[in-house]
Amino acid sequence: MTTTSGLVVREMQLADVNIRIDYFHDSSDDHLRMLGVDRALLPTRVDWRAIYAEDYARPIQKRDNYSLV
Repeated sequence: MTTTSGLVVREMQLADVNIRIDYFHDSSDDHLRMLGVDRALLPTRVDWRAIYAEDYARPIQKRDNYSLV
C-alpha cells in the first residue's frame, strides 16, 4: 500500500467490487454514453459479481483482471 498526500492506493479486493458494479449500474444514461458504455451490454449486478468471484478465486498470476482502488 502506498500513501501520498492522504491518497491510499491498494489492490482491489473482492469485497470492493460492488463499488465498481454500483458505479456503472447507478450512473445516468448520459454519463454512460459519455464513457462509451452501452447499458444494455452491462452484466447484471449478480452476474458481474460472480465473474469477479470466479476471477479472484484464481491465483493472481492467472487472473483476467487486476485492479487498484
